[in-house]
Parts: sequence; structure tokens; C-alpha cells
Amino acid sequence: MKEGEYGGRPPDDREAISELEKMHQGGADYVAFTWPALWWLKYYPGLHGHLRRKYTSILDNSRAVVFDLRLER
Repeated sequence: MKEGEYGGRPPDDREAISELEKMHQGGADYVAFTWPALWWLKYYPGLHGHLRRKYTSILDNSRAVVFDLRLER
């Protein structure tokens, strides 16, 4: 995000994780990947692993994956 607007796709896992954590520190409580965006979890395996290791998944099916960023492991 750049000044509250979409800044484009992160170039790598490191940047994707950094952006996620910035949003979390800025007050985001959840991150959701619905079916049109599930590709992110395969394209960014490091981000996916980070989410699985650090946060609790509260919904996980073929149509959506949602992580509660308030529930750290």
C-alpha cells in the first residue's frame, strides 16, 4: 500500500510479509484470500508459510482462507 492505495503486487515473499505486517501494525485484524485471490498463497509460499506459522486460520476451504491476525500462535 502506498498512501492508502494499492501499490501493485509485491516482488517477492519478503516484501509480501513486510506489507502484511505493516497492515497488521496499522490495525488490520484479519487477512482473507477469496477464490479469485487464492493464487497468492501458491505464488508467495513464504507468505503462506508465515501466515500458517504465526497466525490462526479461522476459515480454510476451496473458496476462501481467512487468518485472524489477533490470534498469534
